[in-house]
Amino acid sequence: MKSKENVKKMYKEIYRERGTGTQTDKSGQKIFEIASNLIESGKCKSVIDFGCGSCSVIRRLHKKYNVEVKGFDIVKHKDAFNTTIHDLDEIPYPIKNKSYDMVLSIGVLHALYFPQGFIKECYRILKPEGTLLLNVVNSVPFKSRIKYLFGKLDNLFYYTFHISFFDKNRLENYLHEAGFKDIKFHRVGNFSSKMKFLPSSWFSLLFVTAKKK
Repeated sequence: MKSKENVKKMYKEIYRERGTGTQTDKSGQKIFEIASNLIESGKCKSVIDFGCGSCSVIRRLHKKYNVEVKGFDIVKHKDAFNTTIHDLDEIPYPIKNKSYDMVLSIGVLHALYFPQGFIKECYRILKPEGTLLLNVVNSVPFKSRIKYLFGKLDNLFYYTFHISFFDKNRLENYLHEAGFKDIKFHRVGNFSSKMKFLPSSWFSLLFVTAKKK
């Protein structure tokens, strides 16, 4: 079995039990809040979640606003809701062009071999002026850089499970290449929100919204 297949098998085993992304933490709550604001403004009537896991975010959106929702993931979590099973490295996805007002991606990019292709698919699937909301672990937060200067590696075991690695510049470049506009990085959690004098690229999570032209 090829190493890529081994890695995919490992992710399937992990996600079948735990679910993908970070649907229930502060980042998932932040995405729910932004999505809710767009829905309440009348700019969103359909949402698709790539790496939906247990579907906690889209389930809440559907229950509260009765919007159309769809989940995509590599395996079906026991609590999944209206989910299609699909490997997000297998492009193109079985979804028509300009199908959704909003695309969510919570903690997925680091688990993909072709993150650029994924972002381009998000752009293709979005309707004009649609919104992409995603987050990914920052591979080089400030605390890790400081530790490295003193000869220490931060979260070595954690990053062992990552396929792709991101900093703010790389993520922003991929979004621009796909055609997105109005790219905005947000702060998640009390600490990063209070430290507004520090750049968002210094924190451990990159959280971004972007619009389709």
